[in-house]
Amino acid sequence: MKYLHEFLEAAAAASPEHVAIECGETRLTTARLAETSRIAAAWLASQGVKHGDRVVVEASNSAMTVVLIHAVNMAGGCFIPVHPSTPTEQRAYIAQDAGAVLILSAKSETWTAETISGRVAVPDLADLRSENAAIANGLLPASTLIGEDLACMIYTSGSTGRPKGVTCPHRQAVFAVGAIAEALDYRAGDRIFCAIPLSFDYGLYQVFLALASGCTLCLEDPGIGGLGLFKALKQSSADVLAAVPVMIETLAVLGRRKPGELPALRLITNTGAAPSPKSIRVLRDAFPGLGFQLMYGLTECKRVSIAPVDADLARPGTCGVPLRGTRVEVVDEAGQALPPGKTGEFVVSGPHLMAGYWNAQALTDATYRTPPRNLAPPAYRRLRPNGCRRLPLLRRAA
Repeated sequence: MKYLHEFLEAAAAASPEHVAIECGETRLTTARLAETSRIAAAWLASQGVKHGDRVVVEASNSAMTVVLIHAVNMAGGCFIPVHPSTPTEQRAYIAQDAGAVLILSAKSETWTAETISGRVAVPDLADLRSENAAIANGLLPASTLIGEDLACMIYTSGSTGRPKGVTCPHRQAVFAVGAIAEALDYRAGDRIFCAIPLSFDYGLYQVFLALASGCTLCLEDPGIGGLGLFKALKQSSADVLAAVPVMIETLAVLGRRKPGELPALRLITNTGAAPSPKSIRVLRDAFPGLGFQLMYGLTECKRVSIAPVDADLARPGTCGVPLRGTRVEVVDEAGQALPPGKTGEFVVSGPHLMAGYWNAQALTDATYRTPPRNLAPPAYRRLRPNGCRRLPLLRRAA
């Protein structure tokens, strides 16, 4: 793979009738998703989106969001996912800071594209069909992408609260998807339940991981919780749940009351923060055979480490091992490597490190450095300690 949207194109070529996305009553096969995305890309090109342009996408958990992020990449652009509840002022700042040429947003089921000249309606899924494929003829230019071009930009709050854009080139994003897919126990045919916002990189990457692994992504409203979450998970017959600690704690409470009622669920992955060991124990007791893969990540490198399934049983507190082809050191305040068992900061090196921060060269220089070429291949970068988080609760594996 060279580009992020090629995960979709490869999946459509290999298994065109496989259902890629389920969201409410909407079901899209890989072939339909690819076709719809290509036509949407041609429509974006007709609106002036070209190679290198940035496009803000209101990333609701919907099939149309998945179509549009692929379409932006197919048109040669870079998508910027924002949460639907992002305040107007903050959204305007992100669009201005990024120099976005287009803002795609939805009200109910109707999508609009906002440009400096006004708003236009975006064709809906019903219009983005093969009978309208002629839209694409002559409108979608031949790709001029290279691996260093930006696939997406994820804005994350800094210590000042001012959003900063982490720039994610195709090369790094593709490597991250491939390396994470190798480490996760996702299996062809799995149904992945995702109520994590697609504006959050953990939710966003489920789109590409599902395509890379031959899975079906079952999208759910991130606002769902409590008994509603349990019922939706059960109804989906999901094999895999992408979770954050609050979801695990909710399921533990309900699992104690309804043991055995999620018979299909085989695996829970977790990132964002360390989940409660007690909640994990409760879920293992309630649903025998349920496995856990605990992970740690940073937006700047997507994923730092992934634990093998149930590795926490043998090594409580683990956050796993580095992705293949990457390196993680634990260092003290002076930047010196620490031995196993000591607490410090992670220094992450590898081809999954993103390119830096948009419009913030000083911050990029303070956070990243490129080692001498005789020590590392191109695009192999190091995330300095002051660009990472202190991890008092996580242990380096011996």
